Amino acid sequence: MSPLPHHDTDQPFLIHAGLSSWEPLTWSLDDWMDVLPPDVDVRVGLVHHSLPHPQWERHTEIKRIPIKELFSQSSQQFSTWAYYDYKYIHQVIPDLCQKFPWDNLGFPGRDGRDSTLWVGTSQAHTPCHKDSYGCNLVAQLYGEKTWTLFPPEQFSVALTDPV
Repeated sequence: MSPLPHHDTDQPFLIHAGLSSWEPLTWSLDDWMDVLPPDVDVRVGLVHHSLPHPQWERHTEIKRIPIKELFSQSSQQFSTWAYYDYKYIHQVIPDLCQKFPWDNLGFPGRDGRDSTLWVGTSQAHTPCHKDSYGCNLVAQLYGEKTWTLFPPEQFSVALTDPV
């Protein structure tokens, strides 16, 4: 594996196959349903809403649904989306934290105890925002996600202009 960029970089970077040793990369949707709780609290929003602004979290609702329902929505078209978001792995699947080691990315000793899990259906999203903590390491374990990144000098524009 090639050397990693410095941890304190202010530029996003992508590392392909940096976590190829992670067992969860081989898990099927059935495997995920086996390890996650049978019922989960998800954020639910409308795919097509009539709000004059982004669908902020306060304009969504929280519902408790079977995990199987969340995963079945992932491959179908619905009028709503669902997001099982910002769940600490050590709280959701505590016995499996060691399966998410960050050592290969230059964070020795860190694993699922230091990580959050996000599972969303098609159209699930987070409105434009700026995270206030140091850095984000994202491991896309299944499916796909679109990111729109803005340079730091455009942050104030991103908050005021439609995205």
